[in-house]
Amino acid sequence: MSHYSVLIALLVLFGSHSVRAEKHLVNLSYWNWAEEFQMSKGETVQKANSNFSALGLEYEFSSGLASQGWNLAPALLIGQATGGNATGDLVYVASYQKFVGASLKATWFWRFERRVYLEAGVLAIYRPLSWPVSDDGISGESGTAANMGLVTNLRVRLTPSLDFCQSLGVIGNRGRTLWSAGFGYRF
Repeated sequence: MSHYSVLIALLVLFGSHSVRAEKHLVNLSYWNWAEEFQMSKGETVQKANSNFSALGLEYEFSSGLASQGWNLAPALLIGQATGGNATGDLVYVASYQKFVGASLKATWFWRFERRVYLEAGVLAIYRPLSWPVSDDGISGESGTAANMGLVTNLRVRLTPSLDFCQSLGVIGNRGRTLWSAGFGYRF
């Protein structure tokens, strides 16, 4: 068997998409999500909301740009959170609570049009954050440091190397909704 026939057999077996350099993407995005928040002092407990905002730097590996496939995307998240409530029996508001976290998305994609993709999959978020105790002894707590959820993405390929991606999802344990949007460079 000649070298050319081996090369042709490999191309037929794996397809021309497997050697294309478009499987990698670096994405800069804005993330926002909400979590259930709980304030407590002694026996008194009151529920409220917390909001997390972050900038994400994401690396994505894609199985290719065929009509369907999968993506795996770890991300570094740097942001801040606000939680609490200024009404009710307990008054507690903590703002600008900084955190550094990470996420991992695993999605399956369907290409509906040459430049439009719909993706669905799972999301894991890790965001360690300890809420401060107020001067009058009220403590706050939200969600969990590690959490899982479901996410859908709408991706539009603006140019051969520039993508716009918008995500909408739900977060499990004491979480609520998640939204993110960003631009990615494909290489």
